Amino acid sequence: MRPSDSPRVPLCLIPARGGSKRVPRKNVALLGDKPLLAWTIAPALASGLFAAVVVSSEDEEILAVAQRYGAEAVHRPAALAGDNVTLRDVCTALLPELAARTRATDLYLLTPTAPFRTAATLRRAWHCYLEAKGSALVSVEPCPYPPQWTLTVRQGRLEPLFPAFYETPRPLLPSAFKHDGGHLITGIARFCAEGNFWGNDARPFHGPEAERLDIDLPEDLAQARARVAAGLALADTETNRHG
Repeated sequence: MRPSDSPRVPLCLIPARGGSKRVPRKNVALLGDKPLLAWTIAPALASGLFAAVVVSSEDEEILAVAQRYGAEAVHRPAALAGDNVTLRDVCTALLPELAARTRATDLYLLTPTAPFRTAATLRRAWHCYLEAKGSALVSVEPCPYPPQWTLTVRQGRLEPLFPAFYETPRPLLPSAFKHDGGHLITGIARFCAEGNFWGNDARPFHGPEAERLDIDLPEDLAQARARVAAGLALADTETNRHG
């Protein structure tokens, strides 16, 4: 059930286009006994948080999968599914109508490529967002390597990307994080007014390490399949009931 003591109501939006290049047809690729997309729909429904769980796609097979696993399927034009279309573009086009229809106050964006999130973690992230009172909540993980030490090539020459910090010892560098692709929550009215997800007061969310796998490459999908085959996927009984 949604928290009864809060006037805030989130909308779950799962953008799932059909034109994935690095892993063709990724969003409907089988992971265990169900399509990858279904692994994101299930915990969203099980969480009890959302005014609606919506999958947006230009692809009819993806939309059919969304409906089969209990989500609302919203068709978007092919112009909003190209390689250079951003999530901001998709949300800008879809949110006004979805928010008006569902009366949702906040957007909870779930990419369909992180299959091991649980309903409990979704609820915890939403609680953290409400408690923090920031402009957004973004799930992060530590960078494995200081970004200040990265290199680039300019006119054929190898150079530090950040020359002023390249030789700085690691203990003197600030902690660095990257978005892990798992959770992004922000206010719908603010997003529509400002046109950006984070605003000026985004807060970090540290989800369980076991849930962080984000499928971007074929080897990521192979790793996820190996985890499922070995029985190492998280045992979320709520999610399983909605699967």
